[in-house]
Amino acid sequence: MPNLSRDALWGFLCGLVIATLFVALFTPYLVWERLALGKKCTSKERVAILIPYRDREEHLKTFLQHMHPFLKRQQVDYSIYVIEQQGEPKFCRGLLFNIGFSEVMKTETYDCFIFHDVDLIPEDDRIKYSCSSSPRHLSVAVDKFGYRMFSYSHYGHLIHVCGGVTAFSTSHFKLVNGFSNLFRGWGGEDDDMFLRLKARGLDYSRQDLNIARYRSLPHEQAEKNETNYLLLKNSQTRYLQDGLNSLETVDYRVKSTTRLPLYTHITVWIDAK
Repeated sequence: MPNLSRDALWGFLCGLVIATLFVALFTPYLVWERLALGKKCTSKERVAILIPYRDREEHLKTFLQHMHPFLKRQQVDYSIYVIEQQGEPKFCRGLLFNIGFSEVMKTETYDCFIFHDVDLIPEDDRIKYSCSSSPRHLSVAVDKFGYRMFSYSHYGHLIHVCGGVTAFSTSHFKLVNGFSNLFRGWGGEDDDMFLRLKARGLDYSRQDLNIARYRSLPHEQAEKNETNYLLLKNSQTRYLQDGLNSLETVDYRVKSTTRLPLYTHITVWIDAK
């Protein structure tokens, strides 16, 4: 070893200590990251998960803590988008989905979109977070409803309740013109979507009732907006002009889009009616 001055030797030793500490500190993180990511993703499609959101911080934390490991185990090539509503006091779930879809497609390309309520947690890893040859209802059986499916008759239509979590290929979602932009408050927008599917002649598949089971995070149930159900009378004709192709007629603006480590946060201001 060449002769070194005391200062040079001291600098060399400090550098060695810093390098050793760096390896010691970051190796566990790299191991954790490797375990979290698992094997190389084998998914053949890119999946975007859209979550309409307002004032559900604890639900969102629980959702993210559960869903990231769940999706990693399925080796899904996915991204999560949280679309937060501001302004309009009544929650506009369908409109938020349309805005989220439109904003995401401006910069990204996805094969499959999953429209997901933040308070629903899948209980079985066999629930496949992917798209198939037809739109698919994922949250078939929810604990607070006794793990049962529901249907009802309205304006002569037999409507199979298909809310909560649904999977659409990008092409199918465009084919039905997305969700309606007209629904305000709780209720009806998923029933309107069911009628859009019927109008387009699209099958709507469901996974086995004993597999597609979800836990509902506790929350205060919003009061139904009964006027929403009046809109179902003309769903199968109105969908041609009400949806993705009419977003420009809606008074909203995207305030910000922020890419965070666990999701992308899109904040939307919707003018009150």
